[in-house]
Amino acid sequence: MNFISLGAGCSIGDGAVIYLVENGPTVVGEHCVVGQRAVLQGGTIEPRSLNGIQATMLDGAVIGYRSIVGAGAVIFARSLIPPL
Repeated sequence: MNFISLGAGCSIGDGAVIYLVENGPTVVGEHCVVGQRAVLQGGTIEPRSLNGIQATMLDGAVIGYRSIVGAGAVIFARSLIPPL
């Protein structure tokens, strides 16, 4: 099922784009930070994580609990960034 879910207390930076994709949801967990101009194209950001400025997360990727993704990074489709 396709949907976008934003958890309580999350912060989405100016100019960030969150896409609804055909093959699954885009989920941002509780107390996450998504940097300015970031792109989320499907996948999951688990609670208390940071997705840096202009970072890109592609379809089916999972950014683990309390993980930090640096500015400008590209998280490829179906990748797993382990919890911190």
